[in-house]
Amino acid sequence: MLLGDAGVGKTLLLRDLQKPVLQRHGYFLISQCEEFGQDEPYACLVQALRDLIRQVLTESETQVARWRSRILTAVQGNGQILVDMMPEIGLVIGPQPPVRDLSTRETQNRFHWVMQSFIRVFATVDHPLVLAIDDLAWVDRASWNLIQQLTQSLDPLALLVLGSERTDRWKAFLDRQNQTAAVETIAIEGLDRAWITQWIVDSLRCDHGTAEPLGQLIFNRTQGNPFFAHQLLEFLHRQRLLRFNFDLGRWQWDLDMIHNRGITEDVIDLMVAKIRNLAPMAQSILKLAACIGSEFSLQDLEALCEGTGGLREGLQEAIQSGLLIPLLARSVEGWGRRSARDAQADQHFKFIHDRVRQATYSLMQDDERCSQHLKVGQHGLQQMLAQRQDDRLFTVVQQLNLGRALMQNPVQLLELAQLNFNAGRKAKRAAAYEPALKHFVTAQELLPEELRDADFLLKIDLELAECQYLCGQLTEAETTLQSLQDASQAPLIQAQIYALQMACCIHQNRYEEAIDLGQQGLTILGAQLPEVTEADRVLDALQNRLIGYEVDQLVGLPRAEHDRALQSQMQLLQYVAAAAITGDRARYQMAICQMVALSIQHGNTERSAYAYVAYGTILGAGLGNYSGGHRFGKAALQLSLQFNALQGITLFSYGGLLAHWKEPFDACENHLRDAFQHCYRMGDLLYALYTLALSTDVHLLSGLPLHQAQQEIDSFHDLAQQRQHASMLLDARVKQQFLLSLRGMTTEAASFSNAQVAEADLLAQLQRPSSPKNTLSRYFIYKAQSLYLCEQYDQALEMAQRSQALVHHHFGVVVAVEHYFYYALIPGGPLRQRWN
Repeated sequence: MLLGDAGVGKTLLLRDLQKPVLQRHGYFLISQCEEFGQDEPYACLVQALRDLIRQVLTESETQVARWRSRILTAVQGNGQILVDMMPEIGLVIGPQPPVRDLSTRETQNRFHWVMQSFIRVFATVDHPLVLAIDDLAWVDRASWNLIQQLTQSLDPLALLVLGSERTDRWKAFLDRQNQTAAVETIAIEGLDRAWITQWIVDSLRCDHGTAEPLGQLIFNRTQGNPFFAHQLLEFLHRQRLLRFNFDLGRWQWDLDMIHNRGITEDVIDLMVAKIRNLAPMAQSILKLAACIGSEFSLQDLEALCEGTGGLREGLQEAIQSGLLIPLLARSVEGWGRRSARDAQADQHFKFIHDRVRQATYSLMQDDERCSQHLKVGQHGLQQMLAQRQDDRLFTVVQQLNLGRALMQNPVQLLELAQLNFNAGRKAKRAAAYEPALKHFVTAQELLPEELRDADFLLKIDLELAECQYLCGQLTEAETTLQSLQDASQAPLIQAQIYALQMACCIHQNRYEEAIDLGQQGLTILGAQLPEVTEADRVLDALQNRLIGYEVDQLVGLPRAEHDRALQSQMQLLQYVAAAAITGDRARYQMAICQMVALSIQHGNTERSAYAYVAYGTILGAGLGNYSGGHRFGKAALQLSLQFNALQGITLFSYGGLLAHWKEPFDACENHLRDAFQHCYRMGDLLYALYTLALSTDVHLLSGLPLHQAQQEIDSFHDLAQQRQHASMLLDARVKQQFLLSLRGMTTEAASFSNAQVAEADLLAQLQRPSSPKNTLSRYFIYKAQSLYLCEQYDQALEMAQRSQALVHHHFGVVVAVEHYFYYALIPGGPLRQRWN
């Protein structure tokens, strides 16, 4: 991060780094974030990646073909996701097949994985990639999250991210994100008085003694800020306080007159004065451009100023005044084959500094700004409709939203509500849930009462509730969902509402409430969950139904992926199982049995793989039929491959809950390693953490040397800390302290205390009601083991007895075996002592 005050030269330094990067065969991409662009998901990254695509398109046909092959190989059939975000890439990779609809979480994971895979194609050791981002504090949240994933990736990546920002805005940005950032910072300071004086000497061709008083004055006013100093010197010249004496052949100034003039110390005031001195047409152009953005095209200006004379003259005046600078043409279509006239129409310009745009924007009253934004938005909408592409949807909607105060026509408001709804859905598909939420809220607000359509309002509210949940606004999501209970009597809509309510409850550990909601949702669909007392009967009925079936036959059952009622029922049952697994084994068992029975009756869905692997766990850990459970786990793996869904979760369940009953520990480690890589690659970092938690259990049991096991657990701890996952951090801490105890690196034998961690504080944290019971159980298991090894048998027995009350929380997990192993050994400890 290059940090410093506005105008100190951060942007210039950032752009000057391009040449040495290109000389070393690297790729240099630069992007500028804007305050008004924060609601456009991935705006920052897409702007930079589009430049990368343009670079590719300038290469030979042979090289473009190579890039096409590499990109398509990397994204594995998901090229349409890239085309939706950056239509230009279609010129490289060609038409792409549509991608399959997935659940919300899987959609997010897939999107992140595709974007990372695309960037990895270019960020190689031979051709490192530098991503330079100006005004980084205005970055949209989606881009920021993806940048963090890229820079904190466990896989090597030849990527350097450079950012520039004002020091105060960067600190405020990190405060808003409620986090720190692992960055190297370079402070860019203003010029000192000697440099300012030397600049005066070089600019005005005078001696040092003559320049020093003026240099002192400019330094005092600007604190050495180069941009401000330059503007101040220009202001003095415009006001004839600095003028060239042709008779004497030198520059002259009167310091007393300058002091008496009362010159402002705010660069914005200087810029406003400069703009007001321009001709009316030049001022109008700057105001319109300030509403378009920091960068704009001549083509847009001509369309928006149609019928207005003097456009090019006004534009030229703004350029000659040093307020705008021309850029290279940006169009990709027909690259290198345009006529001179077309190239001129495609000419782009930008403000020389964001302070110039800020000053121009401040000259307008609210009504004028509103009117300009509305004009820009309507022009953009016409273009979008004519081209039948929605690649500018976010920009158009943003402009229209800024101008909506002038919209009085209910039909216009309804159209804008629909546009916001479309933008919200597009943002949601791109896993940008916060911008999506804003668009759905705006759509809801815009819907005019006289044209309010119940079906459209229901669609908005359903999307709104899901985004509120995904953004962590659980109370708001539950309020929205509660208001929807009577909005539709359609069973599938009702089931969707119940599923979202269950997700909110599970997220807050309100498991009983989630199970009750699941039962209500199933009733709406014409199904029900039997009473708890019926759990064994349900299991027996399923086992009887499976008689005559080979487990492999289940994989070949018909696919029922288009049966929406079945999909809804399977989702509700899976959520019931998730809510019941740690505290209500009977309901967990019934939910899983019903999912398997539904799959046999109607055919397999994506969730059937989860049902089969969970049923395998019930057979193994619950009934002792380890061979049967193992076969169901294998079938689940095959099915997840067929559907190309839930592969990470299925591998996690198989490797962590089933495989250890029938396969060696090294095989379990391989399964869990594959599960971690799949989850991590797809962005499912929650299950990646769960996988590491079970992997470290296996490492501790498999005889891995202690220092190597410590490294694995430290990696687990680092990822949990990176993701700020409190429960997994606690789990990792318990394992770290246990290993340190075994290695003799704690304060005393069998103690879990060291200089960094007090065992009493750790135990107090574990015993809080909000802490997971399985982690508390792990502590007791490991503590009993440490005490046993140190021959403190009475205390070891007490720990084992406390673990016994909690061991059921480790259903299927190998650490439960460790508990029973030591629970059996501990009573024999005193006998061994007496024998010795």
